[in-house]
Amino acid sequence: MSHRQPCTSSSVLGKKPQGRGPQDTIIKPIGKSKFDADFMLHLAEVVEWAYSPKTYIDKAYDALHRHSVYGDMPHTRKRRCVQLSYANSMHVDIVPYLRLEDGREVIVNRDANVWEGTNPAGFTAWMQKKDSIVNGNLRKVFRLLSRACLAGVCLFQPPRRMVW
Repeated sequence: MSHRQPCTSSSVLGKKPQGRGPQDTIIKPIGKSKFDADFMLHLAEVVEWAYSPKTYIDKAYDALHRHSVYGDMPHTRKRRCVQLSYANSMHVDIVPYLRLEDGREVIVNRDANVWEGTNPAGFTAWMQKKDSIVNGNLRKVFRLLSRACLAGVCLFQPPRRMVW
């Protein structure tokens, strides 16, 4: 475990795409729907925050708030991310992500102040495997159902992420 404070250049270990991007299920928004992109901000574990997972979202928010470019843009804390809003109904969800000392991959549920297990690479691999079984049609079906839902005919909501 690290004693570094998150959201400094030394505490950010990397970033990983998440959500519809790596799964190739992104759709163009309809009407007033917002386009969002997601990425996981891979952070170092901090011993002092082991029993307060929501601190990672708070610190990511604070770092964004202090940033010379993004600090003046609308941003807010959400249940599992910090959301940064851009023009034209676009926003980015920045999801703090850690690999804990015990090997678990986790994200934060800020509302419950708990870790939630995650495996974004595993879910993307699962999507690719299932999609290949049906000759690339699974992703097409997800995109079609998502567009129908945005148009007000919500038959089913495709999964955004899988908790493991």
